[in-house]
Amino acid sequence: MRYYPIFLNLDSRKTLVVGAGRVAERKVKALLQAGARVTVVAPRASAALKKLAAAGKIRWQQRRYVASDIKGAALVFSATDSAAIDRKVAAEASRRGIPVNCAGSPEFGSFLVPAQAVRGHLQIAVSTAGASPALARKLSRELKERIGPEYAEWTRLLARLRPQILESVPAGKRPGVFELLASDRIFRLLRKGEKRRAAEMARSLVARHASKQKKLRQPMARKR
Repeated sequence: MRYYPIFLNLDSRKTLVVGAGRVAERKVKALLQAGARVTVVAPRASAALKKLAAAGKIRWQQRRYVASDIKGAALVFSATDSAAIDRKVAAEASRRGIPVNCAGSPEFGSFLVPAQAVRGHLQIAVSTAGASPALARKLSRELKERIGPEYAEWTRLLARLRPQILESVPAGKRPGVFELLASDRIFRLLRKGEKRRAAEMARSLVARHASKQKKLRQPMARKR
């Protein structure tokens, strides 16, 4: 089976994790990084999940899973050691039209969680369509070794400039501006650690393409 890759906005949305062991712990931490509201359902929980619950960062329902737990969830994870529970969770999520991942029984779920290499805003997801999660993790580690921290700075710079480009650059010129900002010239400066020069080059490039009515706002010079 070939899966369709997608990045979801889970900010402030309810997600349900059934199970509270080490696998569930990894799922929960990734969901919290995405800004999700996480509910965990399990009679027992790992020390890390207990700590998160005590700090109010997740909601822990200390009991067995029931079908109504899924109500209102945007995404569901079943991370138990029981194929029977995985099947039950997956069936209820499917009935409600909610995407579900079953860590121990992926064939029951509707999506897989890829291995990731993350640098700032840059996220690279790797999947083997369930054939070998270990290989996916290995490849993601290799990618992160090759993609240095300068990529994080590059994406932060692009994120800062994007609203200004949308405001000041005519629509017909925007694709070309975005291409230029993704060029090797700016990247080479960042790789050398010359963040200020890279930012100045990027702002100058955007300013050259801004409309006369809406020139790019430049920072005010400091008085000496």
